Amino acid sequence: MVTVSSYTWQPNDVVTKALLDTNIRDNLTVLLQRPFFWFYRTLTNEAFSSSTWKRCQLDGVHADTENGRESINGFWSYRIQTTGIWFILGAIPWDNNPNGLRYCQVAKDSASAGTNSAAAFSGGFSDNGSYGYVTQSHFMTKFTAGSYLNLDGYQSSGSSLKYVRGFYGGPMLAGVCLRSG
Repeated sequence: MVTVSSYTWQPNDVVTKALLDTNIRDNLTVLLQRPFFWFYRTLTNEAFSSSTWKRCQLDGVHADTENGRESINGFWSYRIQTTGIWFILGAIPWDNNPNGLRYCQVAKDSASAGTNSAAAFSGGFSDNGSYGYVTQSHFMTKFTAGSYLNLDGYQSSGSSLKYVRGFYGGPMLAGVCLRSG
């Protein structure tokens, strides 16, 4: 990643085309060169058994600036390419069902669903609307290059429950590196 320091304007600075062009270019370079990814589920709705953790198969790619997507343990994962502070978001939109709880977690370096949570769980009851509850796990933390991330889901409705496609294209996992190093 290119590191560019921004210009601090002074009260008597004369704004020239060259100075303005340079500062706009440098600031846009910093903003647009942040590593980021956004994966989602495109395949048909997948059922989650009640009271069992399951890994989401994220087969669609909206963005992957560092080509970190790879198949690990039979699931598409994101392998961190840049050590730094990352903002991560995982979400699962659940089908409507008034029973039980729903959870999602972002797992780090985990061979099986429901283990090695990189963040706190999120969960809640269904809202009984036209769609069910959307669980999200979002956080900032430092990741080391080589770590990999997956999205896991859990529900306890008492029966098999699917996620809803349409929100984010189904379950999704996204992240952006806010500061490298």
